[in-house]
Formats: sequence, structure tokens, C-alpha cells
Amino acid sequence: MKNNIITYQEYETGEPPFDWNKMLTHALRGELSEEELEDMELKAGRWPSCACGNLCKTIPRREGSPLDTRLYILGNKFSDFVKQGFYEMAIACLEEIEIRSIEILSGLD
Repeated sequence: MKNNIITYQEYETGEPPFDWNKMLTHALRGELSEEELEDMELKAGRWPSCACGNLCKTIPRREGSPLDTRLYILGNKFSDFVKQGFYEMAIACLEEIEIRSIEILSGLD
């Protein structure tokens, strides 16, 4: 996310957010090495670095996973899509994750 929002990944690991849109687009085009694809799969399987980890740290979580059931399910779907090489589906799921995160954050007032 942008606008000086601290992501969960930055908060937990000190690492900058992973640009999932960019990397998935490169993967779709066949522009990534095997090492980069493996790294992407590993990141997709960990809550701090997955698509949900690149969301604002204020989203309620338990041991890294989002408490919101819908966001939790979307995060798992996203991970599965990346691991299976279904990059177009992962991009679509990423959009759903971002929309759901906005809904959650809007309700935290």
C-alpha cells in the first residue's frame, strides 16, 4: 500500500513490501528465473510476506493471519494460485484482497 502506510511485512520483518503486481506480471510474461519463482512461492506461503502481509499493519491479526475470515480465505487462495503458477488468478485474487482490506480499514474508525 502507499501513502506512508506501514505494511504488516515492514512492521514484522523490517523488509520493504513485496510488489506482487509487478512480480506476477513478470511471471505471466515468463520473465522470472526459477530462483525468483521459488522466492515468490515462499513469500506467498508466509503471512508477513504474502499479499495480506503487504496490507496495513492495523488490520486485526492473530499470529500473522488476518482475523477477518474472508481476508484469511483470500490470502490462502492467493498463496495456492502462486504456488500452482496460476498467475492471472493470483492477480485477480490480489485485487479482491486489496478491496477487502479497504473495507476492513474503513470499519476500524
